[in-house]
Amino acid sequence: MSTNLEESHYFESTYGKIHYRSIPIERIRDQRIKENQPVIFFLHGASKKTQTVNHWNPLQNQINKHCIAIKVDTLGNGLSHFYGREIEETFEIKKASLVELINHLTGRFSNRKIGICGRSLGGALAIEIAVELIQKIELLGLIAPGGLKRLADHLRKWEKHVNILWDVEDPVVPFQSFEYLRELDLAFLKLYTVGQTSETTVHSLPRTEAQTTTPTHVPELVAPQLFKQFLRDLCISD
Repeated sequence: MSTNLEESHYFESTYGKIHYRSIPIERIRDQRIKENQPVIFFLHGASKKTQTVNHWNPLQNQINKHCIAIKVDTLGNGLSHFYGREIEETFEIKKASLVELINHLTGRFSNRKIGICGRSLGGALAIEIAVELIQKIELLGLIAPGGLKRLADHLRKWEKHVNILWDVEDPVVPFQSFEYLRELDLAFLKLYTVGQTSETTVHSLPRTEAQTTTPTHVPELVAPQLFKQFLRDLCISD
């Protein structure tokens, strides 16, 4: 049986049923499966039409080479559903339900690093969750993260590696939001960009080498080679 064969799973949180895809948790617990690879929770963006666990499918080969993925449908997206129509969908409720899920799953295995990688709204969620669960989460990856003006101060509490992937001409979440992170002078921040920037980066991919020269909010999809480096470096961060 392939070690990369994923299955759908469901978790009953306080606010709703959360759908996620991963190889069976029992296999994650087996240290012989993808030995020494971290477990990374992947969080998609906001759009209810396009953002589900399936967003990561085109990147599955790169993901499988570097980590064990737990890809989550946040409440209100994909196959994750709120309990009752009276519940107002808010950022805080999405976050609280994800904290419950991560606490539940990480309690079932040990001896692996735990990380979280979120894009857009998922990046905003990832920042708050990582800080709240700072004793459990060791790796933090952000892709064009939203809400940095509000969330940057949370990262003052984060003294671990942060890897960020962004298009410097992102039409949805402006790259100028990065200024809020620069002010923090995060010692362990690594930046990966589609397009040239004056910021210090680990790697900057010329726009002409991406799959499209049009500015994009999905740098991971149009520059999979850059995403591969971003993820590889995240998974081996000390």
